Amino acid sequence: MMKNVIALCVCAGLASAASASIFTTSANGPSLDRDGNIGLALGSVVDTGNGVFNTAGGALLNQASAHEIGTSGPMVNVLERPNTVTSSVTTVDDLRTVTMTWRSAPGTAMIQPGDALGGLAITDLSFEVGTANFSGGGIFDPDFIAFDHDVNPADPTTFLGAFTLVDANGATIFDGSFFVDFDAVTSEVGGRTFIAAGGADLSGFNIGGGTATFSYFVIPTPASAALFGLGGLAALRRRR
Repeated sequence: MMKNVIALCVCAGLASAASASIFTTSANGPSLDRDGNIGLALGSVVDTGNGVFNTAGGALLNQASAHEIGTSGPMVNVLERPNTVTSSVTTVDDLRTVTMTWRSAPGTAMIQPGDALGGLAITDLSFEVGTANFSGGGIFDPDFIAFDHDVNPADPTTFLGAFTLVDANGATIFDGSFFVDFDAVTSEVGGRTFIAAGGADLSGFNIGGGTATFSYFVIPTPASAALFGLGGLAALRRRR
């Protein structure tokens, strides 16, 4: 598991540029330890942030240890650079959609030329909520039934939400997957994606942040359930 205290050092030289087409998303990062989530109520607070990794290991870059779902607020950055996390939840009938956006200040990259971890280039960047790396809170939702996504072929316990990586000006760099799971014991939803560019130094890509979107079916509200019941009754009468 990553430690909560890190030091990023500055080293000379710019990262070599590489084509954005080499970007990948992954469910498991170099130092991820999946021990499950520790969640609080939906609409309350979650633990979320970004991690950085290389061959030497990983550490926290940004962290919001009590982000309130449905709001926008700051993340604590180890280099004292302004970063925010914004989230929203919408429910239409029995489908609930969560959107989370992690961003640096406009025009500012999350990982800048010269940033390094343990003297080595940063090669992976994570976006996470309610994971073992950010274990202060996942999304507690006792209404959860099932994800509205395909299962991850590499891990049947995770599902493929959507993730968009953007540059410091908000333009899309790459579209990939955000890997979500549900803990039936604690009724918590968690998710993460690890961004890599074939081992290249990520400080050369002007990454400004990313947005994750994932949906899941929930127990209908009493009003919706009543409507479903009436619809079923009407269908039964028609058959008769």
